[in-house]
Formats: sequence, structure tokens, C-alpha cells
Amino acid sequence: MMNEVRGELFLRRLPPEIRDGLSPAQQAAIRVAAGQGHERERHRIDLEFGLPTPWGRYYVAIFAGPERRSSGRRGSAQRRRDTHWRPLMTTGNGSTHIIRTTCLGLLLLAALLLYETVVQP
Repeated sequence: MMNEVRGELFLRRLPPEIRDGLSPAQQAAIRVAAGQGHERERHRIDLEFGLPTPWGRYYVAIFAGPERRSSGRRGSAQRRRDTHWRPLMTTGNGSTHIIRTTCLGLLLLAALLLYETVVQP
């Protein structure tokens, strides 16, 4: 059913002058072609849900399944090699760790200074 919907949506996005010039057979062929190829897009794990927060409702989606991206879309060979041998030591994880450690240290320092000035005058 979704394939027919995809095909119909594709036809509706065409400019009216082009869509009106298509024969019924051409429109049917476009509907079929636009709907094909999406059967394998399903993931083995497909969790989608709304998450209420104090700032509003957020939509969360978690998908998992076998890797189907081409090697060009996965990243450089150097990055893949680095993350294979050290999966947690990436640039993003390292900088996040440094920022969190610095914030925790500053928080502890502020708490110590507050303790020294308020509790032990």
C-alpha cells in the first residue's frame, strides 16, 4: 500500500503541465517505478515514540539493522580503521570527555570555595 502512496505523491509533485501531458499508461508506470525499491528499507529494530519533556514533546526514532550504506558514505578508510581499533577514542568522544571533565572540575572548585566561605568563615 505504501508503494502506491509513494507513487501518487511523486506524481503530485510534478508540475501540472507535465502531469497533464502524461498518458494513463505513463502515469501508471511512474506510480509503479516511484513505489519500487522501498521494500528493503525496513530495519530489524524500528522504535519510534513521542517523549514528553518540560520543553515540549520530542519525537525519538531508533533504527538498527545491517549496514547498507556504500563505503563512500561510511567515512574515510583512516577513520574506519581508527574507530575499529579504538571505537571510543574518536575526536567527538575525546572533546566531549574533556569538556565534561572541565565542567565537573569547575563545579567541584566552586563548591569547595562556597564551602570555605560559608561554612568555615
